Amino acid sequence: MANYYHTVTQRVVGQASDRVRVRDFYAVSRPGGTVSAVQGQVLGDSMVLARRRLDEVLSLTRDSRRALRGGSDMDLSVDFLENLKSLFRVAGDASAATIRNTIETAYDSLSRVQHGLGTRDIQIVDSNPNRGGVASGYVRMAYREILRRRDAERQVSFGGRVHFRFALLRAGDESKVAHVIIHEAAHKFAGARDWCYLPSESGMVAMENDMRGIGVPSQGAWYDMTNIQALNNADSYAGFVMQMPARL
Repeated sequence: MANYYHTVTQRVVGQASDRVRVRDFYAVSRPGGTVSAVQGQVLGDSMVLARRRLDEVLSLTRDSRRALRGGSDMDLSVDFLENLKSLFRVAGDASAATIRNTIETAYDSLSRVQHGLGTRDIQIVDSNPNRGGVASGYVRMAYREILRRRDAERQVSFGGRVHFRFALLRAGDESKVAHVIIHEAAHKFAGARDWCYLPSESGMVAMENDMRGIGVPSQGAWYDMTNIQALNNADSYAGFVMQMPARL
């Protein structure tokens, strides 16, 4: 769908975007640009993968919640627990209460991510190089966040749409793209921050557009991140979903 204006500035200067229907969502180009057939195909396949993995991991997390609420952790998968502890920085000697809180919080946040990505007509927009630079994706933070504290427990308000650098959309990279989609969706729909990035994702790093100039968090800080920070960290959720074994 040509001649689509997704900002007032675009309409004023008369530079329209290309808006292409991809399955049940839209891919939107930069002003004056286009969405190629390959970009649309890779983005569509990546979204399908992200949604499928979210469904699978939410089902596992739901079963784990039920087991713990029933007073037993005997039915928890070893692989599930290892992934949970690694991605959400749960100490090996953590109490049952900490594990229970981690599962409950992760389930709540991932449920919101699932709902948000499942919204019909959601838009994935090509990144603005002046805002995202070489980052693979971002979501613009709400302006009121400029005056708020950087608090590990407080969720953040993101007012923008999910952006992805379409130049990175290549066949065969669907898993990496799905990781970034979930990462950015964790910002937009679950209020997660960027405390650190998974070291393994250095080839395609997503970043929060932090308007307060805090900058891009160090990947090297991953192992120093606390459980509270990890439960409010976008890449923890993306890694938890995409690194979980497909069948436990």
